[in-house]
Amino acid sequence: MHNRDHAPLMNKSTWAFAAIIAFFATWFVQYRWQVDDFASLWLAGKMVAEGIDPIHIYDYDPRDFSSLGAGPWTDLAPSIADIAPHPHPYVHIPAVAWFFSLLANIGISAQAAALGLTYLSCLGCAVIAASAYYLWRGHTAPIQAVLPGMVLLLISFPLQFSLWIGQTTPLIVAAVAYALAMAQHQPIRAGLSLGIVAAIKLTPLVLIVLLLLFPSRRRAAFVAGSAASAVVILSFIAFGPEIFSAWIQRISTIGDQVQVGGANLSLYSQHLGDKVDDSLVVSSLDGSEVPTGLKVLNYGLAFGAAALAGIAALLNERRRFAILGTVGYVCTVSFSSIVWAHYFCVAALLIAGAFAIKGPLRELAWALGAVAVAMYLPPLAGTLGTEGPTFGGENTMYITTIALLFVVPLLVIGETFIQPPGRHRRA
Repeated sequence: MHNRDHAPLMNKSTWAFAAIIAFFATWFVQYRWQVDDFASLWLAGKMVAEGIDPIHIYDYDPRDFSSLGAGPWTDLAPSIADIAPHPHPYVHIPAVAWFFSLLANIGISAQAAALGLTYLSCLGCAVIAASAYYLWRGHTAPIQAVLPGMVLLLISFPLQFSLWIGQTTPLIVAAVAYALAMAQHQPIRAGLSLGIVAAIKLTPLVLIVLLLLFPSRRRAAFVAGSAASAVVILSFIAFGPEIFSAWIQRISTIGDQVQVGGANLSLYSQHLGDKVDDSLVVSSLDGSEVPTGLKVLNYGLAFGAAALAGIAALLNERRRFAILGTVGYVCTVSFSSIVWAHYFCVAALLIAGAFAIKGPLRELAWALGAVAVAMYLPPLAGTLGTEGPTFGGENTMYITTIALLFVVPLLVIGETFIQPPGRHRRA
């Protein structure tokens, strides 16, 4: 067994088998994908590469979140219509467009780039499984845990939907999970991973603050903060204040709205579903339309889960960082106004916590974890047919995730107090 201080995330043999599984998963996915989300990254990069005024990368339809802006977007969209018939608008930090412009400039095709993203996303499932295991157990994940976890993730509805639409979510979650798991033992790599994705997705920024609270992980926090700052500075220098301000304005606009559509399973979106314009794919509604009571419920659930995790952390020192990091991250994802269906792959971190419980509650925890896994698999969570995704009982994944946010801290508390027969908890 590896020394804990130097234990790798995965053994070389596990990496090798995971790489093979990712290859075959990518091979099958490419025959049924419709990478409309990837198209936003690629077309924004093409605009920069072709010298088009980059201010246009933030063009959008003010009524339909999923529709392209006019001008350069509609001019370039036909070039990738074979893999992305309905490209979506670009919302990321300018540095991401700069990165994809580099790929376009060296002659990489859109399909090759999409294949690369898909392969890395599939491989990221192994990283999520291994990181979740390491985070909760503190040592290298064995192959018999990583590969089944990877396969379950790959066949889950959130991953199937993400791969189908060409999303970066598996990579984002993998980077965050890796950062949480390895912040103490590999602070530079963990910090770089967290910092880069925090600059891209913003929600992981809260984890940098969490890392600062743990002395053994502060180095990773400083590296993450530096990496995130570097991405922001790169965006400002490469594109100038006008484009940078356009990005800030776009993010601010999204924050003031609720995107209502089938793929957004947030509490707000589900409540406002009857106000959707049927002619639009994802209706952009003003945030003021959300009832105050619903906002109180949403924030109340978030506060309740965070408070319970805090109690669990105080009572169970061994699980302290794992429970705070996991619940903190999942809360930032689950209680936002935008909770796309593919976001729910973050639940793997919570489920791993249930499977890590020891003592008399172990069998109960495993049973609850197994039931939770089923809730993210087709057909309960949804199905992906030839005509696109169908969300099965739209609340299934959302309710399961919220339940896990309360159940896992309770299991951690129970693990602390409920001892095997013949043993007594020390005062």
